[in-house]
Amino acid sequence: MVKPDFFLVGAPKCGTTALFQYLCMHPDVCAPAIKEPNYFCEDFSGIRGPRSEAEYLALYAEAEESGRSVGDASVVYMYSDVALKRIAEFNPAAKIIVMLRNPVDMVYSLHSQHLFTLNENVSDFSAAWELQSARREGSNIPKMCLEPAVLQYETMGRMSKGIRRALAVFPDEQIKVLLIDEIKAAPQETFDDVLGFLGLDPFALNEFPVVNANKTNKSKWVAAIAQRGLPPVIRRPARLLKKFLGLGNVSVSGKLDQLNKSHHQRMLMSNEMRSRLGRVFADEIAELELLAGRDLSHWRKANDV
Repeated sequence: MVKPDFFLVGAPKCGTTALFQYLCMHPDVCAPAIKEPNYFCEDFSGIRGPRSEAEYLALYAEAEESGRSVGDASVVYMYSDVALKRIAEFNPAAKIIVMLRNPVDMVYSLHSQHLFTLNENVSDFSAAWELQSARREGSNIPKMCLEPAVLQYETMGRMSKGIRRALAVFPDEQIKVLLIDEIKAAPQETFDDVLGFLGLDPFALNEFPVVNANKTNKSKWVAAIAQRGLPPVIRRPARLLKKFLGLGNVSVSGKLDQLNKSHHQRMLMSNEMRSRLGRVFADEIAELELLAGRDLSHWRKANDV
């Protein structure tokens, strides 16, 4: 069976979903059955998908028939203690893509995403930030949270550790580091660069739409059903009703999720919080500057308010 030959390992809210969607538009790339299988992160059991290699490879059955390139875009691999090492053992020739963003903006956006996915229940970001220590000890964990580790916002914002993990098991030439700023400023040029890195032919996209924009749930109750599934007691009646109505393979939860979400721009972070996080992540930005080989002074300037 075919093995994925490239991995978008992180970071969250840094453009990975968009880049993966763009790559899957390429005629020589085959999209897997699910975007984030999280197979290699055994230490993130709450969000890990397939539990066996056979289950994992089954996601790429279509690519086996087509002979096209396939990838795995699971952003928690960057934070796992074991994932990148396991990927290297699984496919030593794999190409690794890391996308970065100003950590201050990343964690703020991540908090909003967690609210939408019900992993977070504290709507005020400053309050959620203050809960990190308590949550590390196992308290104040939201009832719907699948993996408490993702609520450690400072840890999630420290992306350099994941790059170090990648460099420990893969040669430099198999790792590509990108900034979300680059794909926003020059999408086709950046996309071409990624295609060259993956050994794929040039491919022009007519447009580069915004993907995974900030969204909220109109109803938390509907979101709970759409994202976590129906309560066990009514699953069978629901399946029978679906069959009676002739809905076939229509995903009711998917339709509910689509109808329940609303896209809108989030309020800006307060200057006080931005300045505080700028100080928290100052050393991290310096480390990312070194590892990415980029001048990130514009990040420092944005945080200096």
